[in-house]
Amino acid sequence: MRTKTIITTCLLLLGTMALQAQELERFYTDNGKVGYKKNGNIIIAAQYEAADEHFNDGLAAVKLQKKWGYINEKGEVVIPLKYDWMFEFSEGFCAVRIDNKCGFIDKSGRTVIALKYDDTKDFSEGLAFVKLNGKWGIIDKTGKEITPFKYDGARDFINGLAFVQLNVKWGFIDKSGKELTLFKYDEAKDFSGETVAVNDRNFGFEDRWGFINKTGREIIPLIYAEVGKFSEGFVRVKMKIGNVVYWEYYDSKGIKLGESYDNARDFSEGLAAVQSSETKKWGFIDKTGREFIAFIFDRIGEGGLFPSEDSQMFKDGKVKVKKDGREFYIDKTGKEIEDNNASLQKMATAYQSGNFTEAFKLAEQLANKHNADAMNLLGNMYAQGQGTKQNYGMAHSWWEMASNKGNAAAKGNIGLLYAQGWGVPQNIAEAEKWFKKGADLGDPQSMFNLGNLAFQKGNLTEAKQWIQKAKTAGHPQADTALQQISEAENKANRMKERN
Repeated sequence: MRTKTIITTCLLLLGTMALQAQELERFYTDNGKVGYKKNGNIIIAAQYEAADEHFNDGLAAVKLQKKWGYINEKGEVVIPLKYDWMFEFSEGFCAVRIDNKCGFIDKSGRTVIALKYDDTKDFSEGLAFVKLNGKWGIIDKTGKEITPFKYDGARDFINGLAFVQLNVKWGFIDKSGKELTLFKYDEAKDFSGETVAVNDRNFGFEDRWGFINKTGREIIPLIYAEVGKFSEGFVRVKMKIGNVVYWEYYDSKGIKLGESYDNARDFSEGLAAVQSSETKKWGFIDKTGREFIAFIFDRIGEGGLFPSEDSQMFKDGKVKVKKDGREFYIDKTGKEIEDNNASLQKMATAYQSGNFTEAFKLAEQLANKHNADAMNLLGNMYAQGQGTKQNYGMAHSWWEMASNKGNAAAKGNIGLLYAQGWGVPQNIAEAEKWFKKGADLGDPQSMFNLGNLAFQKGNLTEAKQWIQKAKTAGHPQADTALQQISEAENKANRMKERN
C-alpha cells in the first residue's frame, strides 16, 4: 500500500456484487459451539450447542445444556433456556415442550396455553391442532377447544380449510370444525386459489387425482395420474391408460382447454409450452387453446435428463429453444432474439482478452438496452481510453447512469473520479461519500478504497476494518494490504515503546 498513491486505480469490469449481509449470521467454532457475527465481527460469542440460522423479529432460539430459549440481537436472554424443544413463533405464539408435554408461550415468555398436550402444530389462521391421548383436535388462541379430539392426522389451516384424517382416509373441515367432505381421500395438495387437488387411490393403489372446491364439490374428475398447480388460471393434468400417456388443461371452473398433448408445461406470461402428439415437436398455445407459436422446436428450455421446468416457460418475454441442432432464445411472437446474458458474456470475454473495440461496441448495445453492468463498463473504458478516446466526462456520465440503477461498482468509480481529480476537482470528502455508497451495496473495491483513505489519514484501526470487509467480499489485494497495515501497526507500537 504505497503512501504516495491516494487510491488504487483498479477498475472492476462488472462490479455487481452480492449485498453485504447487514444482519447477524450464525457461525460455528471447531468445537461445535454456535455464535453470531455481523460483517465478520463476533457479536454473540460461540457458546451454544445449537441456534437458529437467522434472527426473526429480533429473536433467535438457542440451546445450552440441552435446554432451549430465545435471545435478542444483543445476546440477552429474553425467554429462559428451560424448554426441551421449541418451534418458531407463528402468529405471535411459540409451541414449546417440557417433559413430553406441549403448550404455547408468547414473545415475552409467558405461558399462554398450558403445557398439557402430547404434540402440537403451529398456529395458522388463528387456530392450532393439538394432540391428546393419540388424537388431534383444534384450539384457538385462548386455549378453547373447538373440536373433539378424534382425528388421526391433521394439516394446518389454509384459506379457512384444513385436511384431517379419520381412520385411514382424509377429508376437509372448516374453522368451526364442520366436516365439508366425506373422509374418502388418500392425499391432498395445497390449495391453488379456491381449489385443491385430492387423490383417491383405487384398489390397485394407482393414483387418481382431481380437484375439489372449498365446498367439497368435485370440479375436475379424480381420474388423473398426476396434476400440477394452477398457473394463470389453468392447471395441467396427466392421463395414463395402460402405456398411453397424455396431458390436458383445465380452468378453475373445470372446463377443459384445447387438445391433448404428449407433454405440457404451466402457463407463464399467457403462453404454455406443449408437445404435439402427432409431430412430437414443441410449440406454444395461448389461453384459448389456440396454437400461438408453431410446433417446430425439438426442445424448450435447458437440455439434460432433468431440465428445469422453469426454463421451459417464458420469463421477461423470452424462452430458450432448440431447433435443427441450434439453441437460441425466442420472444413471444416466436422471433429469435439474442439473450442479454449471452451478450454480457461476449462483452466480458472481449474485454478480458484485450479486444476493446469489440467490447466497447457490445457494451454500447447493452447500455442502450439499459443494462447497468454495460453502463459501468462503458464508464471504465472511457476513463482508460479503451476502445475509444479517453473522456472523463463521458465516463462520469455512464457511471452516473449505472449508479442510478443501483450498480455498486459505478458508485465506487464515481468516487474514484473525485479521489484522482479525473475531469472534476479533486475532492477526497466527496470521494469518500461515493465509496461508502458503493461499500453499502457490497462493492469490494469501494471497501478497499475506503481502507486506503483511512490508511492515508493514519487511522489504522478503520483501515483494517475496511480492508477486512473487502477481503470478506473477495477483493484479491486485501491480504497484502492487511499485512502492510499490520507492519504499520508494529512500527507504530515500536515507536511508542521507544518514547
